[in-house]
Amino acid sequence: MKVYYDIPNLNEPTSIVIGNFDGVHEAHDQLISMGQIAAKEGELKLLILSLYPHPSKVIPYESKLLSTHQQQVELLRKYNPSYIVFMPFSRELQNIEPQNFFDNILIRKLNAKNISVGYNYTFGKNRLGTVEKLRVMCQTTPQTVNLSVLERVQINPETFVLSGGAGGGYGADGADGADGDAECISVSSTHIRQALMAGNLSLANAMLGRYYTLAGKIVHGDGIGSKSLYPTINLDCENELLPNDGIYAGYATVFRSIEPTIMDDGADGADVAGGADVAGVADVADGADGAGTRTDNHASTYRCAIYIGKRPSIPRTSHHGAPATLDQRVEAYLLNFSGDIHGRYVILHLAKHIRNDIKFPSFEQLKVQITKDISAVQETLSSLPHPSP
Repeated sequence: MKVYYDIPNLNEPTSIVIGNFDGVHEAHDQLISMGQIAAKEGELKLLILSLYPHPSKVIPYESKLLSTHQQQVELLRKYNPSYIVFMPFSRELQNIEPQNFFDNILIRKLNAKNISVGYNYTFGKNRLGTVEKLRVMCQTTPQTVNLSVLERVQINPETFVLSGGAGGGYGADGADGADGDAECISVSSTHIRQALMAGNLSLANAMLGRYYTLAGKIVHGDGIGSKSLYPTINLDCENELLPNDGIYAGYATVFRSIEPTIMDDGADGADVAGGADVAGVADVADGADGAGTRTDNHASTYRCAIYIGKRPSIPRTSHHGAPATLDQRVEAYLLNFSGDIHGRYVILHLAKHIRNDIKFPSFEQLKVQITKDISAVQETLSSLPHPSP
């Protein structure tokens, strides 16, 4: 697999899948699957086409991303594409004429023979390029270019049943429409963000098709956890979007390396080995030991209790003696684990929300509640699967 941060000139014919792919959720999965089928049937190279940086970093608008760039590449890598191309997003690219984008980028440079997009895909200056215009371009170009369009993918927020998409009906990445089921919502990055911020982790995970993850290095904390008999790891979190404050049952994938990397920053056309140790969900063994731990050559995955919040029960003062501003923390207590893993890279998989964060009258009462939380986490995880490799 090669990853580009420019637009390469490719000689081999390609099946191109286009999207932002923030979070790489269930609708993205169906879209990429369409591209995979077209690639296999037409003997084409699968190419995933996206943007870097994300448009929200160039065009100011409020949008916290679901995944870090490393997480995004690792999630896309699992589809085994021949190429991942991140077009450098700029005002110039934003204002390109749709026909110019089709002729010079998709056809001449990327050698597209199949193009897969979501039903509400737009491109080019003022978003004048629509699916229907793209269909006309594919039909009128001298080469034979097929267009595959994924219909809207929906989910019932109560039963988590998916509908539409490649199976027909309603469905893909975008806003709800009057033509859809009133009780269903579209599977989209926007709706996943809303679910996370509303405290509905179960719905967010159902739309993702996996556990929501937080990634970063393990850093030193204040040592308060060790005083409560439950020493925690403290995460220097790289993710922009944190769920609501509270206690979560989940898993921690701790990497052997200090900082797993996908490639050198800025490396155009970098080869990524299929088994590379990258910053994403760890490739874990099929079996788990009785302690709920999985291990492979690159990482170990442990059951854990995860805390997100500002620790309202912990008294804090600044060096002036005034109350200190409490920053949001991400901590995790790894079940059946002991050892020093400071500086290691870790992925936290949030499986289920246990309770909201509350302030306790005393530290002793907090310790009693922590013991209850650990028991609740153990019971919850006994019926939940490990993160998918």
